[in-house]
Amino acid sequence: MLWLTFTEEVVRYYAPVTMGRRVIGDTEIQSCPVRAGEQVLVTFPAANHDLLAFDDPHEFRIDRAENRHVAFGLGVHRCLGSNLARLEMHIAFHEWVRAFPNF
Repeated sequence: MLWLTFTEEVVRYYAPVTMGRRVIGDTEIQSCPVRAGEQVLVTFPAANHDLLAFDDPHEFRIDRAENRHVAFGLGVHRCLGSNLARLEMHIAFHEWVRAFPNF
């Protein structure tokens, strides 16, 4: 099971997705005005290091059992290839350890 928590922690800690979105209506984010048509950066890596969401979020822990990261997005915007990416990482990590057992 450590392989599964390790893979999820790698994805959480080094989240591969940061995306831009166009604002559709005037709003305010943390007292900062944002106007319709402007671009904002949705930084999933920052969300995965949120002190309110994770215990010791800046610590890389391969046995992190509670790991509700948003590295692949969430909801309707979740990456369709996220399960394939997990499988590929799982295989790659196994092959790495097999090739470099003393790493």
